[in-house]
Amino acid sequence: MLAEGNQERIKSGACRRGATGIQEQQNATYKSGPFAQVNGLAGGAECAKELTMPSWQLEDADPIAAAHPYTFYKPSREVIDRVCPGEVVKLIFCFNSEDPEAPRAERMWVLVEERLPDGSFRGRLDNHPRHIRDLQADDPICFRPCHVISTEHDDQDNLVERYAKRCFVTRRVLDEGRPVAYLYREDPDDEDDSGWRITAGDESDAYMEDSANVAYVSLGAVLSRDDSFRGLLEVPAGSAFSRNPQTGEFVPEAAPDASTHGDGG
Repeated sequence: MLAEGNQERIKSGACRRGATGIQEQQNATYKSGPFAQVNGLAGGAECAKELTMPSWQLEDADPIAAAHPYTFYKPSREVIDRVCPGEVVKLIFCFNSEDPEAPRAERMWVLVEERLPDGSFRGRLDNHPRHIRDLQADDPICFRPCHVISTEHDDQDNLVERYAKRCFVTRRVLDEGRPVAYLYREDPDDEDDSGWRITAGDESDAYMEDSANVAYVSLGAVLSRDDSFRGLLEVPAGSAFSRNPQTGEFVPEAAPDASTHGDGG
């Protein structure tokens, strides 16, 4: 499983410049290496000139991890520094496709062969792509730490795993961006359920009775919108809190009767 978000990020501009350099290396390999042979263009400079650019590029995962720390894991630089030749790491391969059903990217493992002096890596693809037609297993891949989203050293005690259990939350919070103002915890329905029920505090009874207005998502998905209540999440079932509109602080309240609340079920 993917684990904790990156705790030390390099400057995004530097990573973008590095990613450009990596793409240039990939293009050079594409013109002279196995890709050229795959496309039947292994012979001569004239063929190389006619060769089209690859349809894929590696995703810089640093901005994604920074924007979504509770739902997107990226190992820290310290973890990535422990990667050695012979190990595998996972990268995101974005690609262009004319297939409307195709995803925007494939997540695939790369077998690391070398760590270069500038901190980048060289390796070979350790998966068979499902959608990328100009990429095959064992093709050479050059990449940087900003591209790595999983390693063999990932810490399982991380924000994504810690808040993977689910909760019921109203669309007022999840989709409309309203801050959390009232939440309570009851006995969970199953092992995937945290027991938390989260609202904006201004939903009417009619609103709550419509199951379309309530979603069942990970706690991390809610924390990505508003994490002001994160410190309350370890309290036991039977607890309830409302936000004081003057101070913004959460204060304890009596939990609702389990037979009278609406949870979207």
